[in-house]
Parts: sequence; C-alpha cells; structure tokens
Amino acid sequence: MNNFKIHPNQDIEIAAVTPCPVLICAGQRSEIIADDLATLSMCYGIEAIRAGKRLLQYRGVALNRLPTILQTGVDTQPPHGVFWSSDRIAKALEYGGRDKVLLVFDPRRLRPAWVILDTDCSPEERREFERMYPTVVWETEQSKKLSRLPAREYHGGTGYDHYAYWIPDDPFDALILIIAIAPMECPLVSEVLRMISECSEPEWKTGTAEEQAAVLTRATDTRRLTMND
Repeated sequence: MNNFKIHPNQDIEIAAVTPCPVLICAGQRSEIIADDLATLSMCYGIEAIRAGKRLLQYRGVALNRLPTILQTGVDTQPPHGVFWSSDRIAKALEYGGRDKVLLVFDPRRLRPAWVILDTDCSPEERREFERMYPTVVWETEQSKKLSRLPAREYHGGTGYDHYAYWIPDDPFDALILIIAIAPMECPLVSEVLRMISECSEPEWKTGTAEEQAAVLTRATDTRRLTMND
C-alpha cells in the first residue's frame, strides 16, 4: 500500500519522460513532503541503489537553474565541475529556496571531489590523478590529498568537501529524476513546461499517457522497495 501525504494521481504531474523523468509537485512545500519525495526517488531508483549498494544522491537548487539542468544534466558550469550533494534528502532540501528543483543522482556515477594518493600509486596513475584533481590540499611522506576544489576552499588542509562531488562522464547518465517543488503561489507547472519547451537540445519528450503512467507507477509503487531482484 502506498502511504503518501500527497495524492500521486492528483498532486504529481509528469512534465517529461525522457531523457529522464521530470516530476512537478505544485502547491507543495518541500520540507513538509520530504518523506514523500524520498519515497518517490527510492521507488524509481531502487535498481541503482541495489546495484551500487549505496543510497541515492540528492541536490536541491533554485528553480531558475532548471534551464541549465535541462541542457546539460546538471546545474554546474562546466558540467564536470564540482557540486554539493547528499544521500540525506532533508539536507538537500535545505538549499534552493522556496521554489526549487530536486536532482536525484545515481551514486555509481558520482565521484568525490577529492582523492588521497599513497605510495602504492604508480607514476602513471599519479599523473592522471594530478590532472583530474589539480589542488594539493596536504602532503606527507606517505600520502597526498588532491582536490578538484580551488585552494581557497581549504584552510590549513581542512575544507568543507565531505559533500563535494563531480560527474566524470555524461551527467545525463547520472541523473535519475528531476522533481520541481513549489507552494501554491508559484505558477510552477507553467514555468517548468515553458523551460522545457525552450530547451532545444536535448529534446525533452512529454511521452504518451501510457508512458507517463508507467513513470508514475514506478515512482509510487512502494512494493518495489521490498521486491527481490
């Protein structure tokens, strides 16, 4: 049985089905329906959770970042830049303001924005890591911490990088769901549909009624959380 505060068939609109589903939760406040958003995400992305043996990653951003997300699969510029996300949805929903977008990522496609090299690392591997992580955070005789974040993010070898990630490959391969949330006073549906219509590449498809129903079922059927592979 589906135990949602919201009514999936009434309160969720499917704005697009590909390249990834875009769900609209209009007339809602994200902090009130946080548990519902977590359930929607886990139901839809349970295969990624099981395959990766890790929780999904969530990132909350302002609604006005949606055009960039629709074009590149992530809101950072450049797309392979560092961003902050969390496997705790409540943490992600602290960001983005009142009218926001929740990005749900496959954790297998994200990489921490830092790496620690030890003496077992080969010269070839070391050169490649130094290319991808150009900032030296600290260095000892046994190991060295490198980061994609700029040096100004660190003070005395310490920085707020626990939630820092990047996507080395195509961000669309990492993006599982886009969920737009805003209270009643925001014309959320028309805004999201306008942004989708203005995105020329990639093409976002609304899908047939059957395709939309399949997305909604996948995201709301909580029996998927207990099914065996």
